[in-house]
Amino acid sequence: MIVKVQRIGNSKGIILPKQIMKMCSIQEEVSISVEDNHIIITSADKPRAKWEEQFKAAIAKGDKPEKDFSEGMENDFDKNEWTW
Repeated sequence: MIVKVQRIGNSKGIILPKQIMKMCSIQEEVSISVEDNHIIITSADKPRAKWEEQFKAAIAKGDKPEKDFSEGMENDFDKNEWTW
């Protein structure tokens, strides 16, 4: 498929057809990279999208969560003034 490169302000861009976006599972954001003089556009995964499943799988496998890194670091404000 050939599409026209269009001026968008001081930049240029292309319009991705709806069918291509659907085929590539593109929603709101894309990741763009260049490899061997080719522009690669892929659906942008959310960085933490699968963390919860990974944590559950690790715990099921026997891994134990680390302690809270801020444990024992309370100060007077935390103890006396901060309210939830």
